[in-house]
Amino acid sequence: IKDVAEMFDYPRYFHLGYDEETASHQRQHLYAVCRQGDLWWHDFLWFAKVTEKTGCRPWIWADSFWRHPEEFAAKVPRSVLLSNWYYGRTFKEEGPFERRYEEVRLKAYKALDKLGYEDIPCATNWLPSYYDTPVNDVNWPMTVEYCLKNVSPERLKGFMMAPWAFTEEKQRAFWMRGLDLVEASIKSSKRS
Repeated sequence: IKDVAEMFDYPRYFHLGYDEETASHQRQHLYAVCRQGDLWWHDFLWFAKVTEKTGCRPWIWADSFWRHPEEFAAKVPRSVLLSNWYYGRTFKEEGPFERRYEEVRLKAYKALDKLGYEDIPCATNWLPSYYDTPVNDVNWPMTVEYCLKNVSPERLKGFMMAPWAFTEEKQRAFWMRGLDLVEASIKSSKRS
C-alpha cells in the first residue's frame, strides 16, 4: 500500500476491494483466498489503517454490509469511503425484484446513508447472462436519480460506471454505450 500510494503520488482515495472474498465467488479460481470472521475484520482494519497512514482515504465495496449490517456498522470506521452497487432494473423498494438479493442491495443506499457513511454508488450498463438480455440501459440513469433523491448530498461523493466488459476491441461499442449513458446524465443535470 505504501509503495502504490507513493507511485501514484498519494491519491485522495485508495480502493482496497473487499468484495467477492467468498468461496462461491472463487469456486472457478485455481488459487483462492477467503478470509472469514475475525481474520477478515483484523485484516480489513489493518489495511484501512495502513492506507490512512499514507494520507490516502480507504475505499471499499459495500458488499459485506449486505450480509452483516450490524457488524459492519459497528466495525467499519466512517472514514472509510464505500461504493454500494446495485445493477438491477427495479427501483421501487417494494419490488417486484428480478433476483431475491436485489432488494437488500438497493435498500443499502439509504441504510448506509443513515449510518453516516459516504458513498460513491456504482451502476452499470451490463447484466449477467442469466437475465433476458445482457444490455441494461436503465440502471445508470435510475441509480443516479434514486441516489440523488435518497442519499444525503454531503455523503454522496459521485457515481461510478462499471460496464464489466473485457477491454478488447470487440467490446468497444459496449464501453462506449456506458460512456454515453454517463454523458447523458451529466447533460441532463446541467439543464435542471
